[in-house]
Amino acid sequence: MEEDRAPSRPVDFLLIPAATAVSIHGDRLLADPTAFEEALAGAEVSAAWGWAPSGGGGDPELVSLEVRSEGHGRATVDADVVHRCLAVSRRRSEARWKGLLGGS
Repeated sequence: MEEDRAPSRPVDFLLIPAATAVSIHGDRLLADPTAFEEALAGAEVSAAWGWAPSGGGGDPELVSLEVRSEGHGRATVDADVVHRCLAVSRRRSEARWKGLLGGS
């Protein structure tokens, strides 16, 4: 049996995601926690940033945000904590993105 296939073409990506999780332990933030550290956290914030594929150095777009407060000790996650977590997440994601591009 012969399969009829359409010609292949490249996929255009508008944004390439880079995600980071940040665990909240009391007043401390821990980026990219292990499973053990996650289990001990009072809460966790996960963020995904979208970077333009061209690598033109533009600002990333926040494409996903999840806040969970179900771990050990259940921390209260207010707007200030979320903003701190987003700052950590953005720096880590930016470093990963630059590493992929081989830039500084």
